[in-house]
Amino acid sequence: MKMELINATRMAAGYTMGTEPSGRESLVVVVKGTFRLPAPGEPVRLADEQAPLVLADTFTGQPGFSAPYYEVDY
Repeated sequence: MKMELINATRMAAGYTMGTEPSGRESLVVVVKGTFRLPAPGEPVRLADEQAPLVLADTFTGQPGFSAPYYEVDY
């Protein structure tokens, strides 16, 4: 059975399954918003273009032998 995530926002959203150390499964839902930095006194606004969710870690070099560049969003 596949679950459908209905995203009523303009932000990126997704889900994945996780397992706790006890073996219990859990559902992890992530909503990622990209915002425009305002001038002083202006309200914060959602950016027109939203950054996608990062689904895998990226590294500065070879994985396992280099520092993380950007970690997964989950």
